[in-house]
Amino acid sequence: MLLGNAIAFQDADFPHRLVRCWSALEGNHARWVPYGMPRLNPLLKHAVFFLYGKHPKTGKVVGPLGTGSLVAIGGASPPYVVEHLYAVTCHHVAVKIGASILRINTKDGKSRQIQLEPHEWQFIGRGDDLCAADITERVKETDLISAIPADLLMRRDFIELEQVEIGEDGFMLGLFAAHPGKKQNLVAARFGNLSLLAKDDEPIKQPNGQNRPSHIFDMRSRPGFSGSPVFLYRTPAGDLRTAADRGRIESMGRTVRRSMPGMLNQHDSIFDEMEIQENTFLMVLGVHCAQYHERVEARKIKKVTGETDDNIVRDRDRLRIPSSMAIVVPAWEIVNLLNLPFFKQIRERRDEMRRQQRDWDDIPEPEATIGPPVDQPSLPASDANPNHLGDFKRLVDVAARKRPQGGQT
Repeated sequence: MLLGNAIAFQDADFPHRLVRCWSALEGNHARWVPYGMPRLNPLLKHAVFFLYGKHPKTGKVVGPLGTGSLVAIGGASPPYVVEHLYAVTCHHVAVKIGASILRINTKDGKSRQIQLEPHEWQFIGRGDDLCAADITERVKETDLISAIPADLLMRRDFIELEQVEIGEDGFMLGLFAAHPGKKQNLVAARFGNLSLLAKDDEPIKQPNGQNRPSHIFDMRSRPGFSGSPVFLYRTPAGDLRTAADRGRIESMGRTVRRSMPGMLNQHDSIFDEMEIQENTFLMVLGVHCAQYHERVEARKIKKVTGETDDNIVRDRDRLRIPSSMAIVVPAWEIVNLLNLPFFKQIRERRDEMRRQQRDWDDIPEPEATIGPPVDQPSLPASDANPNHLGDFKRLVDVAARKRPQGGQT
């Protein structure tokens, strides 16, 4: 098993402010609650890796060409023992274009590569633009890594329970191809908001050619971020739901109430009034796989003195450029992928091997033989000691001698 770091809500370092709250157990009280845009713990960056490929003619490693994230099964609570570790990225990155080699950071300020072949990445046929590889035995103590626990992968029931909707805040971490880092991976962050939730009856075409239910996230991107994990986060101060929505939550046993300044605020104080119950989370929405494009019309501007006119783009040419609307593979598809029989069988075999090892380690050491002192062993077998076989038999006989019966010593 691997000692690692599992990402949690606390790793999004929010500013806090004092608010007046109410709960069924305490009544009116004050507490410090998180709000705003978080500062990110470096642990989040360490859960991301970059992907490289091999040049088809020279065999030289080229890249980076994409991003991936480390996902752990086991290790959701202290001491964060990661039992099974997986590399997750987009199918079109690791398999289609062959960028199957991981580069991860190391504790000495450098990085190293984990060489995987495209065929080692598992995916679901006619499924989402997603693939994964088991790298549990491929990591070392010197690697500077953390992992996303499977519990942080957003599932359908979580969306319903927490009423996740458009406008939720989020960010993604990945490769800024123009500045990837020479010695180590330099992981960049981009921020935005949830634009549309995936719907089963409204699929979206993904880069692998499959029409699949997908989230839409309003966030600028560029080549290199494919495979990046997209996170959603929520704080009590960022909840803008209406009174009707709060009523539905109350019927579910979860309440959130705010009085905004100037809106039904009966308390003349520095506090906002808020009824809250665990209205915070940090979850993985999914994996960024593509960007919608927009068509624009190019218009020439006045040429600057000394500037050459190459006429590559002409006036009124129509161009196709990336928009801010990103396509995100839902995180529950990562769960489905990691539950393929291939991965489950390896987990079962690994767990069984670990159980056998623990059982072997639990066997007590044999007690010292009780009896007369044993002569010092003779010299090892060699031409200089022709009687080594006889010496060995004699020592075995002495060591196996039983304690005399009847209490004699």
